[in-house]
Amino acid sequence: MSTSASVCRVKPVALLAFLLAILAISGCATPAPSDEPRRVAPLWEVDAAIVGEPVVRDDMVASYIDDGGRLRIAAWELETGEELWSADALPTFGDPRILLTAAVSSGLRGDVVFYLAPAPDGLSYQPVLAYMRTGKQIHTDWFASLNSHLRPCGARFCFRGALTVGGEITDLELNPADGSVAIAADGVAGIDTFRMGSAVHVETSPAGVELLGFRDDGAAWTRPFTEVFSTSSRAHTEWAWLTADRDPIIGFGGAPDPHELDPVEEGEAVTVNLAEPSRRSVAGLDRSTGATVWTVPGAGRCWEVPESDPEASVVAACRFASGTATLTNSGKDMLDVEFADINFEAIGIDAATGEVLWAVPLGDTESSSDDPSFFQSGKQLILSTVDGAVRVHPETGKTTAVDPSEVLACKVERTEHLAQMSDPAVTTPVATGYDAQPCGRTGDKVDTVTPGFLKASAIRTDHDLWLVAMPGKIAAYPLQK
Repeated sequence: MSTSASVCRVKPVALLAFLLAILAISGCATPAPSDEPRRVAPLWEVDAAIVGEPVVRDDMVASYIDDGGRLRIAAWELETGEELWSADALPTFGDPRILLTAAVSSGLRGDVVFYLAPAPDGLSYQPVLAYMRTGKQIHTDWFASLNSHLRPCGARFCFRGALTVGGEITDLELNPADGSVAIAADGVAGIDTFRMGSAVHVETSPAGVELLGFRDDGAAWTRPFTEVFSTSSRAHTEWAWLTADRDPIIGFGGAPDPHELDPVEEGEAVTVNLAEPSRRSVAGLDRSTGATVWTVPGAGRCWEVPESDPEASVVAACRFASGTATLTNSGKDMLDVEFADINFEAIGIDAATGEVLWAVPLGDTESSSDDPSFFQSGKQLILSTVDGAVRVHPETGKTTAVDPSEVLACKVERTEHLAQMSDPAVTTPVATGYDAQPCGRTGDKVDTVTPGFLKASAIRTDHDLWLVAMPGKIAAYPLQK
Protein backbone atom coordinates (compact mmCIF):
# COMPACT_ATOMS: atom_id res chain seq x y z
CA MET A 1 0.00 0.00 0.00
CA SER A 2 1.27 3.42 -0.88
CA THR A 3 1.66 5.97 1.92
CA SER A 4 2.79 8.94 -0.17
CA ALA A 5 0.65 12.02 -0.76
CA SER A 6 0.19 14.59 -3.47
CA VAL A 7 -1.39 18.04 -3.51
CA CYS A 8 -3.17 19.92 -6.25
CA ARG A 9 -5.69 22.73 -6.53
CA VAL A 10 -9.12 22.70 -8.11
CA LYS A 11 -12.17 24.96 -8.05
CA PRO A 12 -15.05 23.63 -5.91
CA VAL A 13 -17.30 23.32 -8.94
CA ALA A 14 -14.66 21.13 -10.57
CA LEU A 15 -14.26 18.87 -7.56
CA LEU A 16 -16.49 16.08 -8.81
CA ALA A 17 -14.82 15.95 -12.20
CA PHE A 18 -11.43 15.96 -10.45
CA LEU A 19 -12.35 13.07 -8.16
CA LEU A 20 -13.89 11.12 -11.04
CA ALA A 21 -10.68 11.61 -12.99
CA ILE A 22 -9.00 9.52 -10.30
CA LEU A 23 -11.32 6.72 -11.39
CA ALA A 24 -10.57 7.01 -15.08
CA ILE A 25 -7.24 5.26 -14.88
CA SER A 26 -7.86 2.20 -16.91
CA GLY A 27 -9.50 1.06 -20.11
CA CYS A 28 -9.45 -1.60 -22.66
CA ALA A 29 -8.51 -2.39 -26.23
CA THR A 30 -8.59 -5.19 -28.71
CA PRO A 31 -5.51 -7.31 -28.06
CA ALA A 32 -3.33 -7.18 -31.14
CA PRO A 33 -0.91 -10.03 -31.83
CA SER A 34 2.68 -9.23 -30.92
CA ASP A 35 3.70 -10.02 -34.49
CA GLU A 36 1.43 -7.30 -35.96
CA PRO A 37 2.22 -7.62 -39.68
CA ARG A 38 2.56 -4.03 -40.89
CA ARG A 39 1.60 -0.43 -40.58
CA VAL A 40 -1.46 0.81 -42.47
CA ALA A 41 -1.38 3.96 -44.61
CA PRO A 42 -4.46 6.24 -44.68
CA LEU A 43 -6.57 6.66 -47.79
CA TRP A 44 -7.28 10.21 -46.69
CA GLU A 45 -6.96 12.51 -43.69
CA VAL A 46 -8.87 15.71 -42.93
CA ASP A 47 -7.83 18.27 -40.34
CA ALA A 48 -10.83 18.47 -38.01
CA ALA A 49 -11.30 18.44 -34.24
CA ILE A 50 -14.10 15.90 -33.95
CA VAL A 51 -16.78 16.38 -31.28
CA GLY A 52 -18.67 13.21 -30.35
CA GLU A 53 -18.64 10.22 -32.68
CA PRO A 54 -18.82 10.45 -36.49
CA VAL A 55 -21.98 8.97 -38.04
CA VAL A 56 -21.66 6.97 -41.27
CA ARG A 57 -24.63 6.66 -43.64
CA ASP A 58 -24.15 5.08 -47.07
CA ASP A 59 -21.14 6.86 -48.60
CA MET A 60 -21.22 9.89 -46.29
CA VAL A 61 -19.93 10.89 -42.85
CA ALA A 62 -21.40 13.55 -40.56
CA SER A 63 -20.01 14.89 -37.30
CA TYR A 64 -19.86 17.90 -35.06
CA ILE A 65 -16.46 19.63 -35.05
CA ASP A 66 -14.78 22.21 -32.85
CA ASP A 67 -13.57 25.04 -35.08
CA GLY A 68 -11.39 27.13 -32.79
CA GLY A 69 -13.95 26.99 -29.98
CA ARG A 70 -16.94 27.38 -32.30
CA LEU A 71 -19.23 24.38 -32.71
CA ARG A 72 -20.00 23.40 -36.31
CA ILE A 73 -21.53 20.40 -38.06
CA ALA A 74 -20.00 18.99 -41.23
CA ALA A 75 -20.38 16.18 -43.76
CA TRP A 76 -17.75 14.47 -45.93
CA GLU A 77 -17.57 11.91 -48.73
CA LEU A 78 -16.61 8.63 -47.10
CA GLU A 79 -14.30 7.39 -49.85
CA THR A 80 -12.45 10.67 -50.55
CA GLY A 81 -12.74 12.86 -47.45
CA GLU A 82 -14.06 15.72 -49.57
CA GLU A 83 -16.17 18.10 -47.50
CA LEU A 84 -19.78 18.23 -48.69
CA TRP A 85 -20.89 21.13 -46.48
CA SER A 86 -20.56 22.60 -42.99
CA ALA A 87 -22.57 25.02 -40.87
CA ASP A 88 -22.52 26.75 -37.48
CA ALA A 89 -24.36 24.79 -34.80
CA LEU A 90 -25.36 24.82 -31.14
CA PRO A 91 -25.43 21.80 -28.84
CA THR A 92 -28.71 19.92 -28.78
CA PHE A 93 -28.24 19.24 -25.08
CA GLY A 94 -25.74 20.46 -22.50
CA ASP A 95 -24.66 17.60 -20.31
CA PRO A 96 -20.99 16.60 -20.03
CA ARG A 97 -21.79 12.89 -19.74
CA ILE A 98 -23.96 12.37 -22.82
CA LEU A 99 -21.92 12.38 -26.00
CA LEU A 100 -22.96 15.02 -28.52
CA THR A 101 -23.36 13.04 -31.75
CA ALA A 102 -24.98 14.07 -35.03
CA ALA A 103 -28.62 12.98 -35.34
CA VAL A 104 -29.22 11.29 -38.72
CA SER A 105 -32.33 9.62 -40.10
CA SER A 106 -34.04 8.95 -43.45
CA GLY A 107 -36.12 11.54 -45.29
CA LEU A 108 -38.21 11.43 -48.45
CA ARG A 109 -35.27 12.13 -50.74
CA GLY A 110 -32.27 10.85 -48.81
CA ASP A 111 -30.67 10.88 -45.38
CA VAL A 112 -31.22 13.99 -43.29
CA VAL A 113 -29.34 15.57 -40.38
CA PHE A 114 -30.91 17.50 -37.53
CA TYR A 115 -29.05 20.27 -35.71
CA LEU A 116 -29.65 23.55 -33.94
CA ALA A 117 -28.45 26.69 -35.72
CA PRO A 118 -27.87 30.09 -34.12
CA ALA A 119 -30.87 32.33 -34.82
CA PRO A 120 -30.26 35.51 -36.84
CA ASP A 121 -30.80 37.62 -33.70
CA GLY A 122 -27.92 35.79 -32.01
CA LEU A 123 -30.03 35.36 -28.88
CA SER A 124 -31.75 32.05 -29.56
CA TYR A 125 -31.65 28.97 -31.79
CA GLN A 126 -33.65 27.50 -34.60
CA PRO A 127 -34.12 23.80 -35.45
CA VAL A 128 -32.70 22.72 -38.80
CA LEU A 129 -33.31 19.63 -40.91
CA ALA A 130 -30.82 19.37 -43.77
CA TYR A 131 -30.07 16.82 -46.44
CA MET A 132 -26.90 15.02 -45.47
CA ARG A 133 -25.44 15.17 -48.97
CA THR A 134 -26.01 18.84 -49.74
CA GLY A 135 -26.75 20.63 -46.49
CA LYS A 136 -29.90 22.06 -48.09
CA GLN A 137 -32.42 22.86 -45.39
CA ILE A 138 -35.91 21.40 -45.13
CA HIS A 139 -38.77 23.28 -43.51
CA THR A 140 -39.15 22.34 -39.84
CA ASP A 141 -41.99 23.20 -37.47
CA TRP A 142 -40.86 25.47 -34.66
CA PHE A 143 -40.79 24.21 -31.12
CA ALA A 144 -40.00 26.25 -28.03
CA SER A 145 -37.40 24.21 -26.17
CA LEU A 146 -35.16 21.17 -26.50
CA ASN A 147 -34.46 19.29 -23.26
CA SER A 148 -32.49 16.30 -24.55
CA HIS A 149 -30.39 15.06 -27.42
CA LEU A 150 -32.28 13.73 -30.42
CA ARG A 151 -32.13 10.04 -31.16
CA PRO A 152 -33.44 8.12 -34.19
CA CYS A 153 -36.54 6.10 -33.34
CA GLY A 154 -37.70 4.23 -36.41
CA ALA A 155 -38.04 6.72 -39.25
CA ARG A 156 -38.35 9.69 -36.87
CA PHE A 157 -36.34 11.63 -34.30
CA CYS A 158 -37.37 11.43 -30.62
CA PHE A 159 -36.53 14.05 -28.02
CA ARG A 160 -37.78 15.88 -24.93
CA GLY A 161 -39.03 19.41 -25.29
CA ALA A 162 -41.92 21.87 -25.28
CA LEU A 163 -44.04 22.96 -28.22
CA THR A 164 -44.76 26.41 -26.77
CA VAL A 165 -42.98 28.90 -24.54
CA GLY A 166 -43.69 27.87 -20.96
CA GLY A 167 -45.42 24.74 -22.20
CA GLU A 168 -45.25 21.26 -20.76
CA ILE A 169 -42.01 19.30 -21.19
CA THR A 170 -42.91 16.06 -22.89
CA ASP A 171 -41.74 13.42 -25.37
CA LEU A 172 -41.82 14.79 -28.92
CA GLU A 173 -41.29 13.30 -32.37
CA LEU A 174 -39.85 15.05 -35.41
CA ASN A 175 -40.89 13.57 -38.76
CA PRO A 176 -38.02 14.01 -41.28
CA ALA A 177 -40.43 13.48 -44.17
CA ASP A 178 -42.26 16.77 -43.66
CA GLY A 179 -40.54 18.50 -40.73
CA SER A 180 -43.58 18.22 -38.47
CA VAL A 181 -43.22 18.03 -34.69
CA ALA A 182 -45.83 16.33 -32.51
CA ILE A 183 -46.25 14.79 -29.07
CA ALA A 184 -45.06 11.19 -29.10
CA ALA A 185 -47.74 8.55 -28.81
CA ASP A 186 -46.30 7.25 -25.53
CA GLY A 187 -45.22 10.68 -24.25
CA VAL A 188 -45.76 11.63 -20.62
CA ALA A 189 -46.62 15.32 -20.44
CA GLY A 190 -46.03 17.57 -17.45
CA ILE A 191 -42.95 15.85 -16.07
CA ASP A 192 -39.54 17.52 -16.24
CA THR A 193 -37.41 14.65 -17.52
CA PHE A 194 -33.64 14.37 -17.83
CA ARG A 195 -32.42 11.64 -20.18
CA MET A 196 -29.49 9.51 -19.03
CA GLY A 197 -28.70 7.79 -22.29
CA SER A 198 -30.68 5.06 -24.02
CA ALA A 199 -34.12 4.40 -22.45
CA VAL A 200 -33.10 5.70 -18.99
CA HIS A 201 -34.23 9.03 -17.56
CA VAL A 202 -34.84 10.88 -14.31
CA GLU A 203 -38.17 12.53 -13.54
CA THR A 204 -38.59 15.16 -10.84
CA SER A 205 -41.81 14.50 -8.97
CA PRO A 206 -44.07 17.34 -7.78
CA ALA A 207 -42.55 16.79 -4.34
CA GLY A 208 -39.05 17.35 -5.74
CA VAL A 209 -37.98 13.68 -5.55
CA GLU A 210 -35.69 12.37 -8.28
CA LEU A 211 -37.30 9.29 -9.83
CA LEU A 212 -35.21 6.96 -11.96
CA GLY A 213 -37.25 5.83 -14.95
CA PHE A 214 -37.00 3.35 -17.81
CA ARG A 215 -39.09 3.08 -20.99
CA ASP A 216 -38.26 0.59 -23.72
CA ASP A 217 -40.03 -2.22 -25.59
CA GLY A 218 -43.19 -1.91 -23.53
CA ALA A 219 -41.41 -1.74 -20.16
CA ALA A 220 -42.11 1.42 -18.16
CA TRP A 221 -41.33 2.05 -14.49
CA THR A 222 -39.99 4.64 -12.03
CA ARG A 223 -38.48 4.46 -8.55
CA PRO A 224 -36.55 6.88 -6.30
CA PHE A 225 -33.01 7.45 -7.55
CA THR A 226 -31.54 7.37 -4.02
CA GLU A 227 -33.26 4.03 -3.39
CA VAL A 228 -31.28 2.50 -6.25
CA PHE A 229 -27.87 3.82 -5.27
CA SER A 230 -27.40 5.71 -1.97
CA THR A 231 -29.17 8.34 0.13
CA SER A 232 -26.54 10.95 -0.84
CA SER A 233 -26.54 10.15 -4.57
CA ARG A 234 -27.80 12.67 -7.09
CA ALA A 235 -28.76 12.10 -10.72
CA HIS A 236 -26.66 15.03 -11.94
CA THR A 237 -23.37 13.66 -10.58
CA GLU A 238 -21.92 10.28 -11.59
CA TRP A 239 -23.71 7.68 -13.67
CA ALA A 240 -23.47 5.35 -16.66
CA TRP A 241 -25.79 2.63 -17.96
CA LEU A 242 -25.63 -0.65 -19.83
CA THR A 243 -29.10 -1.26 -21.25
CA ALA A 244 -28.90 -2.72 -24.77
CA ASP A 245 -30.57 -6.15 -24.80
CA ARG A 246 -29.68 -6.63 -21.13
CA ASP A 247 -31.73 -8.08 -18.28
CA PRO A 248 -30.94 -6.95 -15.69
CA ILE A 249 -29.98 -3.50 -16.92
CA ILE A 250 -26.84 -2.30 -15.13
CA GLY A 251 -26.31 1.15 -13.67
CA PHE A 252 -23.10 2.73 -12.38
CA GLY A 253 -23.80 5.58 -9.99
CA GLY A 254 -24.17 6.73 -6.44
CA ALA A 255 -21.52 9.48 -6.10
CA PRO A 256 -22.45 12.09 -3.48
CA ASP A 257 -23.24 15.63 -4.51
CA PRO A 258 -19.83 17.39 -4.42
CA HIS A 259 -21.33 20.49 -2.79
CA GLU A 260 -22.14 18.37 0.26
CA LEU A 261 -18.40 17.72 0.66
CA ASP A 262 -17.07 21.22 0.09
CA PRO A 263 -15.66 22.95 3.20
CA VAL A 264 -17.73 26.07 3.83
CA GLU A 265 -15.35 28.41 5.65
CA GLU A 266 -11.90 29.46 4.50
CA GLY A 267 -9.26 27.32 6.21
CA GLU A 268 -11.67 24.49 6.97
CA ALA A 269 -10.86 20.96 5.77
CA VAL A 270 -12.75 17.73 5.34
CA THR A 271 -11.34 14.25 4.69
CA VAL A 272 -13.25 11.83 2.50
CA ASN A 273 -12.74 8.07 2.69
CA LEU A 274 -12.73 7.12 -0.99
CA ALA A 275 -13.12 3.43 -0.12
CA GLU A 276 -16.35 3.99 1.84
CA PRO A 277 -18.86 1.53 0.28
CA SER A 278 -21.77 3.97 0.57
CA ARG A 279 -20.11 6.55 -1.69
CA ARG A 280 -21.14 4.80 -4.89
CA SER A 281 -22.41 1.48 -6.18
CA VAL A 282 -23.17 -0.62 -9.23
CA ALA A 283 -26.69 -2.03 -9.44
CA GLY A 284 -28.49 -4.58 -11.60
CA LEU A 285 -32.19 -3.78 -12.09
CA ASP A 286 -34.97 -5.96 -13.46
CA ARG A 287 -35.68 -4.67 -16.95
CA SER A 288 -39.46 -5.07 -16.67
CA THR A 289 -40.08 -3.82 -13.12
CA GLY A 290 -37.00 -1.86 -12.00
CA ALA A 291 -36.63 -4.02 -8.90
CA THR A 292 -33.07 -4.37 -7.60
CA VAL A 293 -31.62 -7.74 -8.56
CA TRP A 294 -28.18 -7.09 -7.04
CA THR A 295 -25.92 -4.30 -5.77
CA VAL A 296 -22.13 -4.03 -5.43
CA PRO A 297 -21.43 -1.26 -2.87
CA GLY A 298 -18.29 0.81 -3.33
CA ALA A 299 -17.90 -0.02 -7.02
CA GLY A 300 -18.23 2.45 -9.85
CA ARG A 301 -17.35 3.35 -13.38
CA CYS A 302 -13.68 3.38 -14.30
CA TRP A 303 -13.73 4.08 -18.03
CA GLU A 304 -16.17 4.70 -20.84
CA VAL A 305 -18.34 1.64 -20.49
CA PRO A 306 -19.13 0.19 -23.92
CA GLU A 307 -22.31 -1.59 -24.94
CA SER A 308 -20.57 -3.38 -27.80
CA ASP A 309 -21.15 -6.83 -26.30
CA PRO A 310 -24.65 -7.06 -24.78
CA GLU A 311 -24.18 -10.77 -24.23
CA ALA A 312 -21.13 -10.34 -21.97
CA SER A 313 -21.63 -12.33 -18.79
CA VAL A 314 -19.07 -10.35 -16.77
CA VAL A 315 -19.08 -6.56 -16.39
CA ALA A 316 -15.91 -4.70 -15.42
CA ALA A 317 -15.98 -1.96 -12.78
CA CYS A 318 -13.50 -0.25 -10.46
CA ARG A 319 -13.29 0.51 -6.76
CA PHE A 320 -10.91 1.96 -4.20
CA ALA A 321 -9.26 -0.64 -1.97
CA SER A 322 -8.02 2.27 0.15
CA GLY A 323 -7.49 6.00 -0.09
CA THR A 324 -8.49 9.38 1.27
CA ALA A 325 -8.97 12.84 -0.20
CA THR A 326 -8.53 15.83 2.12
CA LEU A 327 -10.21 19.00 0.85
CA THR A 328 -9.11 22.35 2.26
CA ASN A 329 -10.72 25.70 1.47
CA SER A 330 -7.69 27.89 0.74
CA GLY A 331 -9.70 30.95 -0.21
CA LYS A 332 -10.23 32.72 -3.52
CA ASP A 333 -12.76 30.10 -4.59
CA MET A 334 -10.10 27.38 -4.59
CA LEU A 335 -9.64 24.02 -2.87
CA ASP A 336 -6.44 22.23 -1.98
CA VAL A 337 -6.95 18.50 -2.53
CA GLU A 338 -4.52 16.04 -0.96
CA PHE A 339 -4.68 12.33 -1.76
CA ALA A 340 -3.10 9.66 0.42
CA ASP A 341 -2.87 5.86 0.60
CA ILE A 342 -4.48 5.45 -2.79
CA ASN A 343 -4.91 1.90 -4.01
CA PHE A 344 -7.30 1.11 -6.82
CA GLU A 345 -8.52 -2.15 -8.30
CA ALA A 346 -10.57 -3.39 -11.22
CA ILE A 347 -13.22 -6.02 -10.56
CA GLY A 348 -15.31 -8.40 -12.64
CA ILE A 349 -19.01 -8.57 -11.73
CA ASP A 350 -21.28 -11.44 -12.74
CA ALA A 351 -23.94 -9.61 -14.78
CA ALA A 352 -26.69 -12.00 -13.67
CA THR A 353 -25.99 -12.26 -9.93
CA GLY A 354 -23.75 -9.32 -9.00
CA GLU A 355 -21.09 -11.64 -7.56
CA VAL A 356 -17.58 -10.19 -7.69
CA LEU A 357 -15.64 -12.88 -9.55
CA TRP A 358 -12.17 -11.35 -9.59
CA ALA A 359 -10.11 -8.32 -8.63
CA VAL A 360 -6.96 -6.97 -10.30
CA PRO A 361 -4.85 -4.49 -8.29
CA LEU A 362 -4.05 -1.36 -10.29
CA GLY A 363 -1.85 0.23 -7.65
CA ASP A 364 -1.28 3.77 -6.48
CA THR A 365 -3.31 6.11 -8.65
CA GLU A 366 -2.15 9.49 -7.37
CA SER A 367 -0.89 10.44 -10.83
CA SER A 368 -3.86 8.86 -12.59
CA SER A 369 -4.44 11.92 -14.77
CA ASP A 370 -1.20 10.98 -16.53
CA ASP A 371 -1.92 7.25 -16.74
CA PRO A 372 -3.08 5.89 -20.10
CA SER A 373 -6.51 4.46 -20.75
CA PHE A 374 -7.33 2.33 -23.74
CA PHE A 375 -10.14 1.75 -26.22
CA GLN A 376 -11.88 -1.60 -25.97
CA SER A 377 -12.90 -3.94 -28.72
CA GLY A 378 -13.47 -7.63 -28.40
CA LYS A 379 -13.76 -9.74 -25.28
CA GLN A 380 -10.38 -9.14 -23.63
CA LEU A 381 -9.57 -6.15 -21.44
CA ILE A 382 -6.39 -4.12 -21.32
CA LEU A 383 -5.92 -2.32 -18.01
CA SER A 384 -3.39 0.31 -17.05
CA THR A 385 -1.34 -0.50 -13.94
CA VAL A 386 1.66 1.15 -12.32
CA ASP A 387 3.83 -1.39 -14.17
CA GLY A 388 2.24 -0.82 -17.57
CA ALA A 389 -0.70 -2.36 -19.38
CA VAL A 390 -1.85 -5.91 -18.70
CA ARG A 391 -4.31 -8.06 -20.59
CA VAL A 392 -7.15 -9.43 -18.44
CA HIS A 393 -9.45 -12.33 -19.22
CA PRO A 394 -12.89 -10.85 -18.41
CA GLU A 395 -14.38 -14.07 -17.06
CA THR A 396 -11.49 -15.30 -14.92
CA GLY A 397 -9.45 -12.16 -14.18
CA LYS A 398 -6.27 -13.94 -15.30
CA THR A 399 -3.66 -11.37 -16.34
CA THR A 400 -0.83 -11.50 -18.86
CA ALA A 401 1.67 -8.79 -19.70
CA VAL A 402 1.19 -6.80 -22.90
CA ASP A 403 4.11 -7.24 -25.30
CA PRO A 404 6.33 -4.12 -25.33
CA SER A 405 6.19 -4.05 -29.15
CA GLU A 406 2.39 -4.14 -29.32
CA VAL A 407 0.59 -1.04 -30.60
CA LEU A 408 -2.46 -0.19 -28.50
CA ALA A 409 -5.16 2.46 -28.91
CA CYS A 410 -4.82 5.09 -26.20
CA LYS A 411 -7.71 7.38 -25.36
CA VAL A 412 -6.84 11.07 -25.63
CA GLU A 413 -9.41 13.23 -23.87
CA ARG A 414 -10.50 16.06 -26.12
CA THR A 415 -10.36 19.66 -25.02
CA GLU A 416 -13.50 20.65 -23.16
CA HIS A 417 -15.87 22.46 -25.47
CA LEU A 418 -18.03 25.16 -23.94
CA ALA A 419 -20.85 25.91 -26.33
CA GLN A 420 -23.18 28.88 -26.21
CA MET A 421 -26.83 28.25 -25.52
CA SER A 422 -29.69 30.60 -26.40
CA ASP A 423 -28.25 33.27 -24.11
CA PRO A 424 -24.84 34.27 -25.52
CA ALA A 425 -23.63 34.91 -21.98
CA VAL A 426 -24.32 31.32 -20.94
CA THR A 427 -22.13 28.39 -21.94
CA THR A 428 -22.58 24.71 -21.25
CA PRO A 429 -20.01 21.88 -21.27
CA VAL A 430 -20.47 19.36 -24.06
CA ALA A 431 -19.27 15.76 -23.93
CA THR A 432 -16.67 15.77 -26.72
CA GLY A 433 -15.38 12.21 -26.22
CA TYR A 434 -11.94 10.80 -26.94
CA ASP A 435 -9.55 10.68 -29.85
CA ALA A 436 -7.52 7.55 -30.58
CA GLN A 437 -3.73 7.67 -30.44
CA PRO A 438 -1.41 4.76 -31.32
CA CYS A 439 0.63 4.03 -28.20
CA GLY A 440 2.71 1.48 -26.36
CA ARG A 441 1.91 -0.42 -23.15
CA THR A 442 2.98 2.50 -20.94
CA GLY A 443 1.02 5.05 -22.95
CA ASP A 444 4.00 6.36 -24.90
CA LYS A 445 2.93 7.83 -28.24
CA VAL A 446 3.93 5.99 -31.42
CA ASP A 447 3.36 6.89 -35.07
CA THR A 448 2.50 3.43 -36.38
CA VAL A 449 -1.15 2.74 -37.25
CA THR A 450 -1.73 -1.00 -37.28
CA PRO A 451 -4.75 -3.25 -37.96
CA GLY A 452 -4.93 -3.93 -34.21
CA PHE A 453 -5.13 -0.21 -33.44
CA LEU A 454 -7.93 0.25 -35.98
CA LYS A 455 -9.90 -2.75 -34.72
CA ALA A 456 -9.80 -1.24 -31.24
CA SER A 457 -10.70 2.37 -31.99
CA ALA A 458 -12.13 2.84 -35.50
CA ILE A 459 -15.61 2.52 -37.02
CA ARG A 460 -15.81 -0.33 -39.52
CA THR A 461 -17.91 0.78 -42.52
CA ASP A 462 -19.67 -1.16 -45.26
CA HIS A 463 -17.22 0.29 -47.80
CA ASP A 464 -14.23 -1.80 -46.63
CA LEU A 465 -12.90 1.22 -44.71
CA TRP A 466 -11.98 2.01 -41.13
CA LEU A 467 -12.95 5.53 -40.02
CA VAL A 468 -11.11 6.89 -36.99
CA ALA A 469 -10.94 10.20 -35.12
CA MET A 470 -7.40 10.99 -34.03
CA PRO A 471 -6.03 14.13 -32.34
CA GLY A 472 -6.85 17.03 -34.68
CA LYS A 473 -8.00 14.89 -37.60
CA ILE A 474 -10.39 12.29 -38.99
CA ALA A 475 -8.97 9.62 -41.29
CA ALA A 476 -10.02 6.62 -43.37
CA TYR A 477 -7.92 3.45 -43.65
CA PRO A 478 -8.42 0.41 -45.89
CA LEU A 479 -9.89 -2.65 -44.24
CA GLN A 480 -7.23 -5.35 -43.97
CA LYS A 481 -8.42 -8.63 -45.43
